[in-house]
Amino acid sequence: MEELVKRQARLMHYQVVEPRQHYPSNETLAAQLGSLPNRAVYMNHAPFLASTTPETVWINMVRDPVSRWSSMFYYAVDHPGYRGRSEMQRRIQDTKCGCARLDFDTCIRTMDTNGCDFKKLCGPPHLLVGTAAFFLQAQWKFFCETGEETCTVHVAVERMKSRFAVVGLTERPEITLALLEARVPSLMANVTKQTRPPSHATTLFNPWTKTNSSGAVSSHARNIIRTKAKQHYDDEYYFYHQAERVFWTSVIKHNVLATLDDAAV
Repeated sequence: MEELVKRQARLMHYQVVEPRQHYPSNETLAAQLGSLPNRAVYMNHAPFLASTTPETVWINMVRDPVSRWSSMFYYAVDHPGYRGRSEMQRRIQDTKCGCARLDFDTCIRTMDTNGCDFKKLCGPPHLLVGTAAFFLQAQWKFFCETGEETCTVHVAVERMKSRFAVVGLTERPEITLALLEARVPSLMANVTKQTRPPSHATTLFNPWTKTNSSGAVSSHARNIIRTKAKQHYDDEYYFYHQAERVFWTSVIKHNVLATLDDAAV
């Protein structure tokens, strides 16, 4: 998606601003958004900011929670650079709960057997933190401000409905692009006609960590997460199912599927 937006920017003559700092504070985010030029897209792992003007178009992507958590688990050690080495060393040092050289499913089952605290994997309350150890971090927090203690999953859902032009589904990339085209035509016109560039994906087999990310997450591992981090799991899936409902309602409202059918003819 990132490369597609950048290609679209060259075609539609707008600027993509992509800060190096992820998870900015409210003050930093306000300054960054306030300094954007006309016809600009800000792209970042960033929380919501309530003080933005109605002219600010908010867009986000969500993903099935277990698929997302599994992906984050592998992404943290996806390459043997500094980030990968640092996280791998942390896992090796934590011999009880670190899951070094384990696949995601085995990690979850091993942590359960060893009596590990799953809530520690969910990250600190009311904050988004770019730390690999928090691979169960909630995605609904992206619809809250940093440190917004009164923001619950229900607040996040209402905000998603009222302030976001598009909330796409990672599992539905083509329909998400068509919805973007319909909702933000000044920036995304004809994006569905583009050839999608290859995107970075976590490799199925990592020769450095000797782990394999192929295969589904077992029902047993899912049930462990649901039991050991019940409120977290329930909130994430409540939010995701609400996002699915918002997505398909918008798809129907804007006749997106018919547009895709016409493009395929």
